Amino acid sequence: DYYFTDVVRPEGALEYRVEELGSGKGDCDLYLARDRLPTAWDFDVANITAEDASSVTVGAVTRGMYNLGIFGYDPCAYRVTLTVTYDESGGCESQCSRHGACQHGACRCRSGYAGSM
Repeated sequence: DYYFTDVVRPEGALEYRVEELGSGKGDCDLYLARDRLPTAWDFDVANITAEDASSVTVGAVTRGMYNLGIFGYDPCAYRVTLTVTYDESGGCESQCSRHGACQHGACRCRSGYAGSM
C-alpha cells in the first residue's frame, strides 16, 4: 500500500507512524521516498522492525511528493498517522530579529526596520 504527501511549503518535519492492529499481527515494514515510489531496495528512509508500532521521520522536508510504502513478508492490518511539525520561525534566520514576518523563507521588515535577514 502507498500513501502520498505533497509538500509545497518546506518549513518543518514529517513523521509517519504505523500501528499494527489485530491479534494475529503480520509484518508491516515502512519505506519512504521523495518524488518516487519506494521499494524494499530503493528508499530514502525505512523502518523494518518487528515492533507493533513503528515510524519514519523526515526532519527537514524539501518541496516534493513524499511516498510512504507499507509492505512486508506477512500481510498486516494497520493504522497510519501523519504528524506535521512546522518550524515556528517560518524558515527565516533569527526569526527576522523579531522585527518582521517570515513569508516563504524571506523576512518582510516592519516599518522603520531593514536588513538582509
